[in-house]
Amino acid sequence: MSVCVQLGDTDISIGNHILVEVTKLCNNRCRHCFTGASPTADKGQPTLLQLDNLFRSIQRLGVGAVTLSGGEPLLRKDIDRLVEALPEELQIWLFTSGVGMDLSRLEKWMETVSGFAVSIDGGERQHNYLRRSRRSFQENLGFMKQCAVLGARCQLQSMVLRGGFDQIQMIVELGETLGVERILFSHISPDGRGADMETEQLNAAELDGLHQHITTLQKQTEVTLRTNLMPRELVDKRFPPVTLHILPDGKVLPWYGVPKSYALGSLGDYGWDLEALLRSSRMGLLIKHCFSRAKGVAQHYSGEFVPVDDLLVNTFREPVLCK
Repeated sequence: MSVCVQLGDTDISIGNHILVEVTKLCNNRCRHCFTGASPTADKGQPTLLQLDNLFRSIQRLGVGAVTLSGGEPLLRKDIDRLVEALPEELQIWLFTSGVGMDLSRLEKWMETVSGFAVSIDGGERQHNYLRRSRRSFQENLGFMKQCAVLGARCQLQSMVLRGGFDQIQMIVELGETLGVERILFSHISPDGRGADMETEQLNAAELDGLHQHITTLQKQTEVTLRTNLMPRELVDKRFPPVTLHILPDGKVLPWYGVPKSYALGSLGDYGWDLEALLRSSRMGLLIKHCFSRAKGVAQHYSGEFVPVDDLLVNTFREPVLCK
């Protein structure tokens, strides 16, 4: 399902889900982080008033679901006030490591949010390597076990590195054991997440292999398995909808994990009103120019499956949209 926004004689499909980073403060220093989140990055987070304007504009657009992310959203001191003030019509997910969460607090959170999303990036060694932490794997796993005890809805996200296909089966089995609803397998992007981790990036043949592996595993499990790969021939029929990713400084990205230089614009110029940004005359011209390039860009991929985030980056590469 997607939400269509009319921009004059142009339409933009923005999906029915938006990811909003509410802080850059984080308990990890992830190698593949592209937004500069860290334990000391506590400046520049949006105010409650700015976020209230944003969420009300998201509601007016007809978007049904929002994921609160970071950084680590639970490290934001006013996170409870933020969530309590959200429009009731929005389905809210929390992307978190569960830092500081115990069963009593989790039970309270279950009354306000629809569910939780957690990262487990392969086995313990690989996960901790990516997080630059010796404890992150056990901390995230512990939180997921808490969710399982209380029956909280939970989704899992897992990063696949070169040579790490053998860990995918383990992640699926873990998801089955903990009762997660969905697992999203992503990969290092040459332009966004982990741009400086070239040795860990999957080539075209490996991306095709990832899709085939996930397709095979899907037949063996009831957990929904997803990747961010799209059959190349489908790009000509339906360009993938934009799934907006909003950064703490107000920049709006067309997809999770693409570089900040490809932002569609800044909410600060529109009073943190996403509807006003999307309906601006500049946005209409931008969508016309960039989306007309999508089919031609897709032809440059040699594999059978195209990474949606890479495709969007290369579609939006000219012009650079927001400095």
